[in-house]
Amino acid sequence: MINQTTLLNFSKASLVKTLSSKLVLSKNNVLHSELINCPNCNTKCVYNGYSHEGNYSFLAKNNSAFFKKGQQFCPICKKTYQIKFPEFEELNQLIYDKLKNRIYTLLELGNSESDIKYYLKQNENINISKANIALIRKEFLIKVESSYPELENFLKEELEGFIGYDEQYIKVEGKRMYRLVFLNLDTDEVIYEGLHSNISKKNLIKLLKIIFKDVKPKGFVFDMKTSYVPAFK
Repeated sequence: MINQTTLLNFSKASLVKTLSSKLVLSKNNVLHSELINCPNCNTKCVYNGYSHEGNYSFLAKNNSAFFKKGQQFCPICKKTYQIKFPEFEELNQLIYDKLKNRIYTLLELGNSESDIKYYLKQNENINISKANIALIRKEFLIKVESSYPELENFLKEELEGFIGYDEQYIKVEGKRMYRLVFLNLDTDEVIYEGLHSNISKKNLIKLLKIIFKDVKPKGFVFDMKTSYVPAFK
C-alpha cells in the first residue's frame, strides 16, 4: 500500500515522507504504521480505519488539518489493535505549532475571529471554531504581555488621561457596520459611540480630531491592527 496523495493532503504527504518512508497516509488523512503480525496468531493484520487516540488538543478535535491515527485488525482473531508509533505525535505537533503560529500572525495583523476562521477555511481548508480562535487569542495576549514586562508597571499607574478604543463588526438591516467606541479608562465613561459604514485611516483621523478637538489625551489603548498606529499618532 502506498501513500494516497490528493490535492487536499499533498502537503501532509510530503511531510510524512520527510519523516519516515515506512508510514502510510490514506486519502482520508489516516496515518498508518507498517502492518504488524497479530500477537495471538501471527497472522498479518490489515488496516482498519482509525481511532481518536492522539486528539490531544482542542484544535486536533475540531478540524481535518491533523492526522488521524490508523488502527489494524486481525481477520482471524477478530481483534483491533491500536498501534504505537511516535511519528504520529511528532507530525501532529508540527502541524499544531504551524497552525497556531499562523493564527498568531493573523492576530498581529488585526484580524477578528471571524476573519481568521474564513481565511483558514478558504485558503487552507481548515475548519476551526471562533471559540477556539478566541482561546488562542488569550494565549497570544499572555505571550505578548510576558514579552513586555513594562506593561505590568504601566497597568499599575494612574489611568487618568488614557483613552481606550475598539471597533466591532455588526449587521444593521442586513448591512455590515462598524461600531466605534472611545472609553475613558480612568472613569469607564463612554466618550463616543457610533455606527459607521466604513472605517479607514483617513476617517479615523477625522473622527479623532472631532472628538478630541479641545483636549489632548495622555495616550490611547487599542488592539494590534496596524492601521491604528499612524492614525492615532
